[in-house]
Amino acid sequence: MRRTISGRPLAMAAVAAVALGGLSLPAWADPNDPGNAPSQQQVDAARAAADAKAHTVRGVQTRLDAANARLESAEMRASMAAEAANGAIYHLQLAQAAAAKADAAEAKAKRVLRTHKAAYTDLVARTYEQQPQLQAINAMTTQARPRAMFSSASTTYQLTRAMDDIETGYRDAAAKAGAAADTADKARAHAASLAAQATAARQQAQASADNAAAEADRVAQQKKKLVGELAHLQHISVELASQRQAALEEQRRRAAAAAARARAEAEARAAARAAAQKAAADKAAAAAAAQQGGSAPAPAPAPAPAPPVSSGGVEAVISYAKAQLGEWYLWGAAGPDRWDCSGLTMMAFRQAGIYLPHFSGAQYDAGTPIPVSSARRGDLLFWSSNGAPSGIHHVAIYLGGGQVIEAPHAGAQVRIRSMDYWYPDFAVRL
Repeated sequence: MRRTISGRPLAMAAVAAVALGGLSLPAWADPNDPGNAPSQQQVDAARAAADAKAHTVRGVQTRLDAANARLESAEMRASMAAEAANGAIYHLQLAQAAAAKADAAEAKAKRVLRTHKAAYTDLVARTYEQQPQLQAINAMTTQARPRAMFSSASTTYQLTRAMDDIETGYRDAAAKAGAAADTADKARAHAASLAAQATAARQQAQASADNAAAEADRVAQQKKKLVGELAHLQHISVELASQRQAALEEQRRRAAAAAARARAEAEARAAARAAAQKAAADKAAAAAAAQQGGSAPAPAPAPAPAPPVSSGGVEAVISYAKAQLGEWYLWGAAGPDRWDCSGLTMMAFRQAGIYLPHFSGAQYDAGTPIPVSSARRGDLLFWSSNGAPSGIHHVAIYLGGGQVIEAPHAGAQVRIRSMDYWYPDFAVRL
């Protein structure tokens, strides 16, 4: 006996079919049988339900994307504030060193001034006692023999010259002491100003770190709820929905990193072409000058790149960094079990005898810039907020093979990750 289906079960089947992308009937339903054909109302309802479902899934996905963007923005702000504070502290330390140097110069100038002052005072006292000019006049009027008169005049001249020299030395020393005092006053004032800025930067870094941590908690709770909604809408388990969402986010991160890599490689190729063109132009200019019987100035040789850290030094650096895997990020920390990005790199390179400042911007300045595509194991990689060295806010150590080791951000641990996750802007070799 042939089985027929009509009414609600058939309508549900039609809705399911439309929701899956098109209207079709089960294989066991005869579309030529008027009793089995869905009504227009059923078709419209099925399409409306499918559209509503897709719109709802898209809406949930949009909210997930927005939550991720908020978290990334908070982490970026915290990273930038942390390295800005490290930079403020670094510049404060430089200013304090300059102030100490100025203080030492002022103290030395004052000691020299005291020496000149004592010599000048002593000479004035002795000159007053001896009254050489009066003696010289007396000699000219009373001395019987010219030799004695000239002897007294010579003595007067020598004392006068000595007095002039000491007076000149005293004035020079006084001027230098005054200038040193002014320099020291300005250096101390500058250091005091930077101290205030460093205090404000510390407070901002702490506030940004706290905000990023709070945002991470809020986003985690929101994503948990949204992934649950996705699972319900897609009729899958929460675990599977979580896996799909993680895969989607990873795919987007890789796409963004691939685009950044492509831009960096294009810039490197453009720089190489520009260098080749300049070399060709220099060669042509030299050849033209030689044909005219003149001589063109030799082009300035390209600066030699800094020699890389020895292989043993590189491995010491990386071994030290790997020993910190799993330890938590803490802004301003440089061990023994808490780290920020530049604190980890600073202490790691110290194992190779390289002393870096605790500031990613200054660590960039300490090395020789190279194309990111030319980075080797042990090089430093940098990320910038504005595409320029002035915007550097994060640093990591390149392990080779597209892997980096880093202290990433608040709420995270020292880790190894793929460079494709977040492609760097700059690289330097120490």
